[in-house]
Amino acid sequence: MAGKKVKSEVEGIRNELQNLSEAVWALREHVTIQTAAAAAASSSSKHHKGKSAEPAVSDLNVARETRGTVVTRGVARNADGDREYRWDVEATVDALMAVDDDRAARLLAAIGHRQRLAILKMLLDRPTTAADLVGTLDLGTTGAAYHHLNV
Repeated sequence: MAGKKVKSEVEGIRNELQNLSEAVWALREHVTIQTAAAAAASSSSKHHKGKSAEPAVSDLNVARETRGTVVTRGVARNADGDREYRWDVEATVDALMAVDDDRAARLLAAIGHRQRLAILKMLLDRPTTAADLVGTLDLGTTGAAYHHLNV
């Protein structure tokens, strides 16, 4: 009886992970579309004809009263080349320095462990199940996979 219960729980967790993986892909696609639309709308006002699309540090508009700005921008594709992710994030140094240390540590914990980073990289490459994570990344058990996914 206990074996059936465990099997049922594992199957439920597998389904939840698959749903979560699909939701992450859908969200990434939505963000990519929104980011591309915003970039297209602002690119004509930000870049001069003949200049590279990549901004130079001198192009950043940083208010004198701030300590500076941190910008991250990029494009990445999955292994099959059928999904593309674009991001353009900007934050002031003051805002980043004001983030509570405990909160920052929790946010960074998602990639602060070798296995968590490997899981993240695999999920960015393609939707997957906990069983696939265990088999591909040699995590040992699905319990280990769920432990790292529940950050």
